[in-house]
Amino acid sequence: MMIILALLPFSDPSGRLYMGATFWLFVALIYLSISSGYAICLMRKIIVGLFPLQVLAQGIALLVLPLGMGAPYGLSWIGLAMSFAGTIALLHKVTSALRPKDNENDPTVEKKKDLSKEIPLPSLDIDLDGNILSVNEDMTRLLDVNEELLLGQSAESIFPEGMDRVEVGGKGWRILRKTLDESQLVCLVEEIEAPEASKKPNGNDMTHGPTGLFSNTYADIMAPSEIKRSIRYRRWLSIVMIRLSFRYDGGETADKTWEEQILNEYGTFVKRHIRECDLGFFIGGGYFLILLPETPNAGAKVAASKLKKLPDDIRDEIEKKGSISAVIFTSLYHCSGNEKVDYHTVMKKLEENLTEEEEFSPVGNVNTANQKTEGPP
Repeated sequence: MMIILALLPFSDPSGRLYMGATFWLFVALIYLSISSGYAICLMRKIIVGLFPLQVLAQGIALLVLPLGMGAPYGLSWIGLAMSFAGTIALLHKVTSALRPKDNENDPTVEKKKDLSKEIPLPSLDIDLDGNILSVNEDMTRLLDVNEELLLGQSAESIFPEGMDRVEVGGKGWRILRKTLDESQLVCLVEEIEAPEASKKPNGNDMTHGPTGLFSNTYADIMAPSEIKRSIRYRRWLSIVMIRLSFRYDGGETADKTWEEQILNEYGTFVKRHIRECDLGFFIGGGYFLILLPETPNAGAKVAASKLKKLPDDIRDEIEKKGSISAVIFTSLYHCSGNEKVDYHTVMKKLEENLTEEEEFSPVGNVNTANQKTEGPP
């Protein structure tokens, strides 16, 4: 229609060519076919075909309309050139789409797509922004974390750039890094024997060996990441804090070695009774932290109710002491994904809201005014 309106000032009825209704019907069918192809490409978002089809359709219109309206024939030559250019461009796009891409047949490209899956070592692939692109099964099994929780996370929060070794699962691992064209590969190689300096406890341990839970150091890395992930994707995240403390009779001296044994046994109990997708941490000082991804507040209460009951073997150990009571405190925090909070604010609220849930006192142990409670160090 725009071409017809543009040609009206140049039209001359005496210069028209009369080609009959059959010719014009044929032209109309060609134009409608091209227009239909344009509409289909538009609906299916095939952007590469839009421009050639548009040039071809408008070229055909500019080719025949000047003949029927008596406009200068030079415009028809322009339309012919446009039709030819549109046809060549359309054929080029079609052949390019049908031709198999070289990248799909290149074995080196195939390996780059998911390189971590092909390596027989715990490994992950990192993009140029430092986020995890892929992770293999060996790595998820070693970290005891679902693949979904790692993908998209910042690798810096798990394996900082300056860290060259880590202890996971009671073993020492060397961190190897290899920079590729568009990513970086991180692999863990098990140490045959850890160096003397690394046999001492250090801040790089990801797990607490006696319990199998993640360490306090790893909590400072993963917990903030999970809170940010909850806010970013607007997903639920419930957090449970548990504190197990001990109360002694007035003249009783705190037995730190025995307390550590009980805390380790309770931590093992926590590890056994949380889901595979949950993250459990031993914070120290009798504190335990459990992250429950995509879990409503009611689900967190159910999980806490299972953990606040001391198992029988720990009760037996307390009864042997006779003069010591064990007290469990719990608190919950539910992040709906809509509020703006950070890790330190959440931890502060959890600690402030700790509530005594259960006190287990051995038979014959009577609490007195001189009784004292062992608090956090």
